Parts: sequence; C-alpha cells; structure tokens
Amino acid sequence: MLLPENTNGDEVLTLMYNISSMYYYYHWKNIDPILNIDVDITGVNFGVDKGTLISTFMHNKREYIGRALNVAARLQGSISQNDNAPQYKVLMTNSVYNDFDTNAKNIIKNEYVVEDVRRTLKNVQAEKDFRCKKIILDKE
Repeated sequence: MLLPENTNGDEVLTLMYNISSMYYYYHWKNIDPILNIDVDITGVNFGVDKGTLISTFMHNKREYIGRALNVAARLQGSISQNDNAPQYKVLMTNSVYNDFDTNAKNIIKNEYVVEDVRRTLKNVQAEKDFRCKKIILDKE
C-alpha cells in the first residue's frame, strides 16, 4: 500500500484496522466454512516505513523501488519473530511513528496497544536489532 506523505497517522491505522476487520469477516463467513482442516493463524499484518521511491515501468506496468518498500516488506515478514499470533498487527519504523503529530499518537495509544519491539531484518542495517513499534489492531 502506498500512501501520500502527508497522510494522517490515525487515518493510516484506521485504514489498516478496517482492512483487517473486513478480512476477518469474509474469512470466517466465506472461507473457514469450506476448509477441511482448522487453520490456526489467519489474518493480515502490515509493515510500514516511509521514504523516497523511484517509479519505473516494467512489462508495461508502473512499479516502485526503494529502501522504504524493502524495509516495510521485511517488517511485515518479521512480525512473527517472537510472536505466536502475528495476525492483525503492524510493525512500523520509529521514524514513521515519531512523525505523527501528538493528537494522532494520543488517538493511536487510546485505540490500540503500542509496544516498542526489536526485530532482525535481513540485509537492513547489517542485520542488527531494528527498533520499531508494534501496534495491535485487534481491539479485543
């Protein structure tokens, strides 16, 4: 998901929460009833970073490349490190979170659980612990 630089922080989390809620609803209504086995972990998660992207065309389609996409993808993939229930969560770089205005941070802290975590991201910062925020979208 690519968002404009000036997107409001609590709007970003609300969007992710809404996507998660829709997935949860449609999964349990339409997918789970037709499965032959129980699936322990279902759901969506997100990795979030910010930065400059380069736009290019490949095979007649617009594509974007850049460090922010790489970091966001690796954050998303690392949510399950030290977490047995990675669904409905966001890993966000500290720089993104710190750029939210005070009002957005207060709304986020009141609506969601926010934790400081560390993750190892392959090929990012010499694979040293990467400090970020984990935001739990499931309000229950």
